[in-house]
Amino acid sequence: MLHKPASVVTTANDTHGRKTVLDLVSNIDTRLFSVGRLDKETTGILLLTNDGDLAYRLTHPKFGVEKIYEATADRFITDAEINSISSGVDIGEGETGQAEVVDQTDTANGVKITMKLHHGKKREIRRIFREMGLELTHLHRITFACLELGNLASGKHRILSNKERRLLAKTVDLL
Repeated sequence: MLHKPASVVTTANDTHGRKTVLDLVSNIDTRLFSVGRLDKETTGILLLTNDGDLAYRLTHPKFGVEKIYEATADRFITDAEINSISSGVDIGEGETGQAEVVDQTDTANGVKITMKLHHGKKREIRRIFREMGLELTHLHRITFACLELGNLASGKHRILSNKERRLLAKTVDLL
């Protein structure tokens, strides 16, 4: 499990010479790959694994793996917008973005909006916010399936416990 910082790309090899998530775990001898992606400016929990079957299941829409994000925006989402986001918003390219708005809190940096997703299309939250006319200033993933980022420092990683691995496998019917 890695706490991905901003300006780091979620790819194995970057042709533009940018820092990658694998650069942050270069001390691990096993070949790893990311489970899903976080765009360059999104921070937070990213799972790295060498288990292809687990990765496939964790990212397949059939399993509806829950991901929780904290987004910072320029304003509160209205009740009407919350209903739209919950039922699905046209985010372009023939896709619908859908999420559950869990909480909204006013902060010194803007409105912190906590959202749950179960699919995770490319840049889905950013596209939903753009469609709603919200200015997104920061996006941070705090939970992936049964895993919570907790107080893991940005740029740091840790190996999952046996219990966490079992729970993760159980989440996608591997146990």
